[in-house]
Amino acid sequence: MRMILPVMILTACGTRETTKSKPNPEAIEYNHLAVEQQQIGNVDSALYFIDKAISVDSTQYVYYVLRLTFLWNLNRNDEALLTAKKISKLRDNNNVSFEGIAYEKLGDIDKARELYKQTIDNWPTKELNNFNSRVEYSQLVTIIYGKEKGLEELNKIDESKLPHEQEEVLEYVRQLIKNYNGTGYWYFQFSNG
Repeated sequence: MRMILPVMILTACGTRETTKSKPNPEAIEYNHLAVEQQQIGNVDSALYFIDKAISVDSTQYVYYVLRLTFLWNLNRNDEALLTAKKISKLRDNNNVSFEGIAYEKLGDIDKARELYKQTIDNWPTKELNNFNSRVEYSQLVTIIYGKEKGLEELNKIDESKLPHEQEEVLEYVRQLIKNYNGTGYWYFQFSNG
């Protein structure tokens, strides 16, 4: 079973954190156990541990992002939508992109696009100086306004100030935008390029 996780977590962990509280140490431990189980392919066990983390500390939306990916791996898409809605509530700036992805998985592309447009329209300009924020924004712009506009947004990143790892990510995302096939945000989050 192919696990879906890496790009989504990269984006989620670095984009517009909302929680002001420090994560609970017990919840962090459950989170680590969930990731360990996921890495060896025990998705049901991973879901169990991430649910334990959430029961201890329900303020950390990154736990819900992991839960979401585990549910998708188990094809529990209706339940995933409920989790995505919880993420939307926890994230500042009305970012509902995970909810849009959940609608994509359920086949409702129109609802997904509506949510992506809502996210773009509510994106605070000051957040676009953040690398991960600009990357996510560029991907959503590509979906709603096309490749040219998406690349235009991505190219606003000052590459001269990036560490090597981010340069590689930037080039990867640039290629994804150039090759975008119109299928939605799922393409960006889980594409192999």
